[in-house]
Amino acid sequence: MKKIALIIIIGFSMFSCDYILKKDTPEDTSTEDPKKVVLGIDKDENGCVGSAGYSWSVLLQKCIRPFEEGLRLNPIVTPKVVGDTIEQIEAEETVFSAFAVFGEDQDKVEIYLPSTKGSMILERDSKDKIYKKGDWTLETSKPILLKQGGTILYRGAESIDKKEIGDDNVEN
Repeated sequence: MKKIALIIIIGFSMFSCDYILKKDTPEDTSTEDPKKVVLGIDKDENGCVGSAGYSWSVLLQKCIRPFEEGLRLNPIVTPKVVGDTIEQIEAEETVFSAFAVFGEDQDKVEIYLPSTKGSMILERDSKDKIYKKGDWTLETSKPILLKQGGTILYRGAESIDKKEIGDDNVEN
């Protein structure tokens, strides 16, 4: 009889410890706290998530990342025209690029400026390579220039020329 009582006491102890330990742990063991991780809370009226870099494209009628789908236009801090070339003096402070997103038919271009919310649409002037709206113009001949009132503000980013340092041929 003592053995049966001892087995019952040990069994009861094990079940009660198991119950006490489980009582303190939450039933949902997921590692994400839904109160701390909230994505897409800053959606605009078109459903674009600004914190993820998305903006509404009036031209394309969808949410886009202008820096992925557009042409980068780097600011000209102090434009200096020398002959037919434009030199840019680098700034020591942070500068922000603008982006140009062209429509499928190439008749319109949507400009995203860093200092404004939203975008502006420029339309192509006849069949030449100039887009206009008000005092803004985008010239798409080389180099690509974005001007306001005749003043060059942005220039199309150009890729860095790759210099060949050596070759892959192994000499014996």
